[in-house]
Amino acid sequence: ATFNADSLTMLTPGSMLRLKQLNIGMHFEAVGTCALPINIQADDFLPSSTISMSSGTMNLEYCIITSVNATGGASFVANNSFDGGNNSGWTINGPPARILYWIGGNGNWNDDAHWATASGGAGGNCIPSAIDDVIFDANSFTQTGDSVKLTGVQATCRNMDWSQVTNNPR
Repeated sequence: ATFNADSLTMLTPGSMLRLKQLNIGMHFEAVGTCALPINIQADDFLPSSTISMSSGTMNLEYCIITSVNATGGASFVANNSFDGGNNSGWTINGPPARILYWIGGNGNWNDDAHWATASGGAGGNCIPSAIDDVIFDANSFTQTGDSVKLTGVQATCRNMDWSQVTNNPR
């Protein structure tokens, strides 16, 4: 089915929009976060979907866009976002790649308090994405047998380095 709207605002980071045909008159807003991007994709079993807007600029932030064709006279821009593939008509600008260090010993991969941008630095960074490098080193684990747990999350990163780790983590 086709959905027509003058304005559509997606307020909830981490939400998902599955569509077949979406026609926007003036305004479309989708603002996720690095920890909770908004997924915009074709409806189940469709090879692709379409978002159409005749003029202006559609600005999205922290989204994952998959199998969505952008049409009409508008500019379709997604910043700090990921191209899930099979898209056309978009300018998708990915976030900058980072080097992240595990800190604070025992913990869960998806806890941003364990991710720092410097060895032994302050945590609170978004968890690694597929473009980030991850380093475990002498400042990562405080006790022998500490571990990184993957509880209900799929861990992703570009490269992982354990060569400088101490304290025999599990």
